[in-house]
Amino acid sequence: MIQRIQSIYLSLITILSLLLFKSGMMKFTGDAGSVMTITFNGLLKGNGTGDLELVQPLIIITVLIVMLALVPFITLFLFKKRKIQLVFSKIVIVLAVLFTVVSGYYAYHVMNEYSVRILPALKSIIPVLTLLFSVLAYRGIKKDDDLVRSYDRLR
Repeated sequence: MIQRIQSIYLSLITILSLLLFKSGMMKFTGDAGSVMTITFNGLLKGNGTGDLELVQPLIIITVLIVMLALVPFITLFLFKKRKIQLVFSKIVIVLAVLFTVVSGYYAYHVMNEYSVRILPALKSIIPVLTLLFSVLAYRGIKKDDDLVRSYDRLR
């Protein structure tokens, strides 16, 4: 049921998560011109010539991105079962909070360990946007559930 607003929010969470598969989530630059990027695969380091080498695999980020792409997509198709959809949307909120905290931790860790600065980019706010959209989707599902319950009381 795509005409519901929570369906749009769940679709946006899925799309934003799928965007992270393609390229880096956060980019960092050092004094020597080196570039570091947190991607779906892990922490990559480039020397400016275009060659990227994997410095550290970030399994937690990979798992969270995959889960943030799958769970809202599954939740989208549970529109006939509101109770289950509410549970799944709570799971999406927990995943979004974990994703925001973990990506913030890794950004802080990379800046301190490698003495680099973060480059402001649009993809850096994707964790916060997924959290915002997941809360809004939950509120929409809850509002629909309350509306159906109120009609059931009137019968």
